[in-house]
Amino acid sequence: MAAVNAQHKIAGFEPPGKHPGLQETMAGFARRLAREPDQAAPLDAQALAAIRATATRPRPLPNGQNWETPRKAEKRGLVDIALASVMRDALLRRAEAAAITWADVAAWNDGSGRLTVTHSKTDQTGEGAVLYLSNAAMQDLERIKSANATPADRVFPMTPQNMRLRIKAMCQAAGLHGRYTGHSPRVGMAQDLAADRAELPELMQAGRWKSPQMPARYTQRQQAGRGAVAKYYRA
Repeated sequence: MAAVNAQHKIAGFEPPGKHPGLQETMAGFARRLAREPDQAAPLDAQALAAIRATATRPRPLPNGQNWETPRKAEKRGLVDIALASVMRDALLRRAEAAAITWADVAAWNDGSGRLTVTHSKTDQTGEGAVLYLSNAAMQDLERIKSANATPADRVFPMTPQNMRLRIKAMCQAAGLHGRYTGHSPRVGMAQDLAADRAELPELMQAGRWKSPQMPARYTQRQQAGRGAVAKYYRA
């Protein structure tokens, strides 16, 4: 419907999607097909700890017959750890993580860092955002930074699709169960922040959400534990 409406606007006609009868029909479809949306398993602090403990262990190669060498496993595992850590801290989407360069990362005197994201799904005009990176994430990045890396080099030279597969593989290797995807670090940090009593406006700012719908969905279980009924039983 959105595509049809857009084409009508371009052609100078009234968008048909505004017709009350059509809107009611579409609403009826939505009610009939309503179900709880699939949500990526959260890569929370506990999951990240499991990844840190297992990521550098050798894994079977795709041929199923050979294994990674210890050196290759360590190199691949350190990238896995940095990817998960940075995506969690900055609540990055895959495309955002794939685009960052070393010039976007700035170290601070206290050991933490600041990550500048110049473009994102909700920032098409390129206003940019400066995001916090923990001391641990900065140390993870330092471990994978090549001695001859230039400011223009990408921090994680892989496609968003490869990131999805990479996160899924590191979670499986860590013995984590669930539907882990490239969205899992973002969901996991949102839930950790909510569990730490971050309010919805704070979540929206951290994740650069324009509306409260998505962070509210991700953190509904944590928010339920802070609702009126929960307060009643804690009284």
